[in-house]
Amino acid sequence: PVFASACGTVQRTGYTSRGGIFVRVSHPNGVITYYGHLSKMAVSPGQKVLQGQIIGYIGCTGHTIPAGPSGCHLHFDVIFAANPFAGYKVGTCF
Repeated sequence: PVFASACGTVQRTGYTSRGGIFVRVSHPNGVITYYGHLSKMAVSPGQKVLQGQIIGYIGCTGHTIPAGPSGCHLHFDVIFAANPFAGYKVGTCF
C-alpha cells in the first residue's frame, strides 16, 4: 500500500503515459504531494485523507525503468515546499 504523507484533500487522480496511475494531494499549508506509478487508486478527487491513510497501491504503470513488474516503485514528489537543506553547501556535515 501507499500511504498519505500528511492530511489533505485529493486534488486530482488519473493516468499519464509517463507517470501512470497517480494521486495528487493538496495539503492545508499549500504543499502538494504526488504519488505516481500506482497499480490502483484507493481515493477519489475531493476526498479528505488523513496522514497514514491508504491512498493507493504501488505498481509499475506508466514509464518505468526497467519496464514491467521488475520496475515497480513509487514516484513521490513534494511540490511548493521549502527545502530544509537548501542552506547547506554540498559536503556540509552537522
